[in-house]
Amino acid sequence: MDIVPPQPKPFAERCYRLLLRAYPRRFREAAEGELLECFRAGWSAARRGGFAARARLWATLLLYLRSAPLEWLAGTPSSRHRPGANKPVDNLFQDIRYALRSFRTAPTATLIAALTIAIGIGATTTIMGVANAFLLRPPAGVAEPGRMVTVHALSNDGSSFHAFSYLDYKDLAATNAGLSDLVAYSGEPVSLSSGGEPELKLALEVSGNYFRMLGVKPALGRLLLPSDDIGPGSARVLVLSHSEWVRRFAGDTGVVGRQLMVNGNPFTIIGVAPARFGGHIAALDATMWVPITLDEVITNRHNLLDNRTSSWLEIVGRLAPQGNRAAAAGALSAVSARLGRMAGLDFDRRVEVRAYAPLPAPAILPAAGFLGLLLLLAVLVLLIASANVANVLLARAAARTREIAVRLALGAGRARLVRQLTTESVLLFVVGGVGGTLLAVWVTRALAGFHPPVGIPITFDFSLDLRVLLVALGVTLGTGVLFGMVPALQSTRPDLVRSLKDEPSLAKVGRLRLRGAFVAAQVAGTALLLVTAGLFVRALGRAGAIDVGFQPKTLYTVSLMMQVRNLDAAAVREFAGRLEERAAAIPGVAVAGLTDNLPLNNSTHETMVAIAGREDRPNVGWFQTNFTAVSPTYFSAMQLPLLRGRAFGPADRDGAPSVAIINQTLAAKIWPGEEPLGKTLLFGSLHDGTPTVVVGVARNAKYRSIGEDPVPMIYLPFAQQSGRDLSLVVQMKPGAPDPERGLREAVHALDAALPIAQIAPMAVVVGVALLPNRIAMALALLFGATGLLLAAVGLYGILSYMVSRRRREIGIRMALGAAAADVRNLVVRDGLRLVLIGLTLGFAGAAGVSQLLRTFLFGASPVDPIVYGGIAVLFAVVASLACLVPVRRALRTEPLEVLRHD
Repeated sequence: MDIVPPQPKPFAERCYRLLLRAYPRRFREAAEGELLECFRAGWSAARRGGFAARARLWATLLLYLRSAPLEWLAGTPSSRHRPGANKPVDNLFQDIRYALRSFRTAPTATLIAALTIAIGIGATTTIMGVANAFLLRPPAGVAEPGRMVTVHALSNDGSSFHAFSYLDYKDLAATNAGLSDLVAYSGEPVSLSSGGEPELKLALEVSGNYFRMLGVKPALGRLLLPSDDIGPGSARVLVLSHSEWVRRFAGDTGVVGRQLMVNGNPFTIIGVAPARFGGHIAALDATMWVPITLDEVITNRHNLLDNRTSSWLEIVGRLAPQGNRAAAAGALSAVSARLGRMAGLDFDRRVEVRAYAPLPAPAILPAAGFLGLLLLLAVLVLLIASANVANVLLARAAARTREIAVRLALGAGRARLVRQLTTESVLLFVVGGVGGTLLAVWVTRALAGFHPPVGIPITFDFSLDLRVLLVALGVTLGTGVLFGMVPALQSTRPDLVRSLKDEPSLAKVGRLRLRGAFVAAQVAGTALLLVTAGLFVRALGRAGAIDVGFQPKTLYTVSLMMQVRNLDAAAVREFAGRLEERAAAIPGVAVAGLTDNLPLNNSTHETMVAIAGREDRPNVGWFQTNFTAVSPTYFSAMQLPLLRGRAFGPADRDGAPSVAIINQTLAAKIWPGEEPLGKTLLFGSLHDGTPTVVVGVARNAKYRSIGEDPVPMIYLPFAQQSGRDLSLVVQMKPGAPDPERGLREAVHALDAALPIAQIAPMAVVVGVALLPNRIAMALALLFGATGLLLAAVGLYGILSYMVSRRRREIGIRMALGAAAADVRNLVVRDGLRLVLIGLTLGFAGAAGVSQLLRTFLFGASPVDPIVYGGIAVLFAVVASLACLVPVRRALRTEPLEVLRHD
């Protein structure tokens, strides 16, 4: 006798058996056989009915999953639970079909409502996508980000985000602190070439366990290993990014073993990183990864690897399976304190361990605040759009008052009608939500193509992942239910007798008040948006009028990163002098100057200066200050005046006595009421700084941001410094041609292998500092204009409805001798009352929110009377325009016709 092997169960039945696992065990043991039998019967019928029937069956099963155990325990006959016979599902599909039919009867209104929702959902989803990319979603290729941490040194004053020396990192990495891996890294600009013109790229110097810690797998060859990072004698190897491999080598699989020239040094390619992986930091697009022990080869910096006082490395790690951040911080702090005592520090140096985030830790709070502001603006647009759609739903319900009354009179339950009307609302919001999500996809793709004018490669990935899509779905369904439920509840409370006679009722008065509340809410939200936009406009106008201390309008800049050429200090100074001479000879250039750090470029150099003979404490014996190195002609090129003393000259060269020019703020801070010229300060550390004589006092200027308060600055002769960066500034004569071509030729004539980091007018450099303000202003203006349009449409709609409902009253008034002005005032007064209520609420909210914007306003008042007054006038004009058609309709009312029909 042949044994027939058991036949495998159909895939659908296996899925249903998995679904049954969600039921309580006792219920499953008692009812599983019956449920499977019912499923087989239902599935057999659904297969013949096509995809729609199968989808309907699975929806039924999911709803039954919620109710079946309770009904079984209550003794309900099982015949009601056959798959496909669930009444709630039947009602749901019936409601959906009815909603679609109602949409077909009013396609224009449906389309406008869906587009309105799409704007709100699209704006909200776009901002959520940007916030997700910067704050939540790890860069592609990073595995298990929930276990990753960042490690920062704490200073004596408790401030965080300080870096470590290489020796510190080695000692911390050897600590058993509940970490499976601890990685050090540093980003460095490099000149990259493979036979053609050199390009400026970003290289990450990383410890050998970097890729292992991140869980990254190679696309080709191999990645860096700890054996590649053994010391200064390590082999000159690199891992190339996937995008650079495709761009430079067209995806050639034979690239492993080939050489690239990095800062003029040959490096061997040992592997290619996976696609889309650019490192563990969002937005930064690393082109290559090299062993950290090759820093001297990459940067020409000496003795960093064996110098415990040089803090230049950031640290990121991964917790062990049973590890936690508090324990790791304690263990690492104990080691750090011991190392600090060994180094002679007079305090126990501690370590902070934070949860990993895609952005560097110091940038998280500012980014979160800025994105939170943008999200607030987007949510306001969504609420305005939702209120507008709720008004549309109320208007549709008003037109169906008689239908609803008839259904209630015939025995339909109010809950059933509320569910049907809410289903229509949710379906309308779902349609708009789909459109909004598609809009967000398009906008985020466009934003990903934006490349800010900065020296290092930056790329953005704002693609919408599952997290953002789920939030968008939740927002869509939530607003659909909320703004659909309120009209549904209001519409299903009619006075049956009056509604069947089509007479005005108290319910309609209540509905009118609800529509008025929605319009007032729209006005309030729009007012808040417009106030925000107005404050940003005023702030940017103020920023343009702020005296930055120099003249950016006729300045042109060239930024170079000299470290990519591995030149010593003397060679950099020689190159800089020759470049300044060539630039000054370009037609149209009035004067050229040099600096190692452009003002208002989002970076600064800081140090301490001390005064001999004073008590060793802050702002008494030592002072914190910004500093920069400049050439003798820098002040002329920037048109930055010297108030006292002299500019630097040819005698202020390497080997000569150290001199400095300080600004007004530093002079007043160190020597209040005294003449600083000729006095000496110690530049650098407190006790062994270089004695430096003050030879001039420069006027205050803006260095880090346009809105900053006056900060101290010390200028040093470029010829006495050994900077790694170099910026050329040229002051152009009036009407002179664009000097970009001449400046490029001047650089390449001196060094054809030196890539240019940035070449742009100074106004563009300043504009980058104002980019967040301009983005917020543009979005607030766009959202405010959208809200104003929606509020005007809502105001027009409710006034038209009020005129239609008060037609009898207006006819009687006119029959009794009311003048046209009286009728006009009656309608306009209703509209202005709603606007006044909305403006009061909106201005009150704006006064509170605008206090949070102080850092963006450059000293402008958050309660600007011009902004508030202008928006009030704007709303008065819009309200008047919205009243025009309803007023004309009211004035065309014929009293005799109204009374005859009455």
